[in-house]
Amino acid sequence: MGRPSSYTETFADEICRRIAEGETLKQICRDEDMPARSTVQKWVLDDVQGFSGKYARAREIQLESWAGVGLLLALAGAGLLAFGIFVWNQVGFGQLSYPGSLRIVIPAVTLIMLGMQIIFTSFLISMVSRAHA
Repeated sequence: MGRPSSYTETFADEICRRIAEGETLKQICRDEDMPARSTVQKWVLDDVQGFSGKYARAREIQLESWAGVGLLLALAGAGLLAFGIFVWNQVGFGQLSYPGSLRIVIPAVTLIMLGMQIIFTSFLISMVSRAHA
């Protein structure tokens, strides 16, 4: 028995739900009971029964989720950086030990930058996908 290739609302709803939850189309189409990736892409391009719009909305939800993850990472980094400033305040804004302070500052800045990168990438992907729509 081969993979399904006929469009059904059940497949469309399942694919869109899983995309909105963060799975990629490649991951979804690895399941034996799901259509091939090329089949789903053809449904999007041909806008079979309005699937293109549903798919686009699911992708937007997925991108908003990633922007939320990026925001959480950036906020965690900002909190860690605030903790570093608090520690520095405890010593009267004087000398700090390099190993101790760098163990706080480097992860904080890394989290902030990673979070911002994820946010900006989500917005970029969103703009590019809207340009192609």
